[in-house]
Amino acid sequence: MKESHNKKKIFYSPEQTALTLNFIVDFTKERGYPPSVREVGEKIGVSSSSTIHKFIRQCVDAGYVDLDARIPRSIRVSKIGKKYLSSAQ
Repeated sequence: MKESHNKKKIFYSPEQTALTLNFIVDFTKERGYPPSVREVGEKIGVSSSSTIHKFIRQCVDAGYVDLDARIPRSIRVSKIGKKYLSSAQ
């Protein structure tokens, strides 16, 4: 019996993914709250909010970030995302 894999692949480069996750961690440490979607987009050089949301959704699906879409500024790097960052360095 085959195992089904529900996680989608990240279509952005590992460098861009690491840059984004580091930005979320650093921003949250410096300011005491997570960045907005627009601020994430500014950091990765994307102005389209739908493209930013798609990228963040891919990070959520991969398990790198946790997000509550009902709450503004709720994006947080998960334990899996932190492991990803430590292996990317």
